[in-house]
Amino acid sequence: MRWMWIAVLIASCGRPEPAEHRAQSVECAQERPTPGIPDPGEGECASHDDCIDGVEGRCSAFEPYDAEEDDPWRLSCTYHECLSDDDCGKYVCDCRTEYYTTSVNRCLTRGNCQTDADCGNDYCSLSWDSCSEKLPYTSDGYFCHTARDKCRDHGDCERDEYCGFAPDQKRWVCRQSAYCAPNYHDQPDWVSLE
Repeated sequence: MRWMWIAVLIASCGRPEPAEHRAQSVECAQERPTPGIPDPGEGECASHDDCIDGVEGRCSAFEPYDAEEDDPWRLSCTYHECLSDDDCGKYVCDCRTEYYTTSVNRCLTRGNCQTDADCGNDYCSLSWDSCSEKLPYTSDGYFCHTARDKCRDHGDCERDEYCGFAPDQKRWVCRQSAYCAPNYHDQPDWVSLE
């Protein structure tokens, strides 16, 4: 039994630290911008004062997908879903990064860790389901690295791949994505968690 534990310690100490991992939880900024509301616009709100059912409510404008040039903007109230991980149960509160009225803090809905401390002797990193933009609702979530990982960083993968967590294999693997993988290789700090 003692030799088994020694082997485990040697294996864990030998695992390289990924470039992106979550050492600790962070508090998200609460304040949001208060921009003007476009005219014409129509929807559930006409001013920011109408949005009082959540944290930092704003009357946000969305352009309909099939909008013509003179079509009105769609107006809808948006709110922060969270300010910290404590608001998200076992998942991570992903802080807003863009200075837009529609950008909010969101609870990620997948993952098996919040910080490195949840991963024993390994690390907790963010795995992206879509890397076209850094949007919380396109991400898999935060997952622990494992001794069975095929990669730990995007640089471990080919040019048309990126490193992400595969739920069916329960480990990190190089995922095929000819469209967006080059963003990870050309801009290694693009999805930095710092």
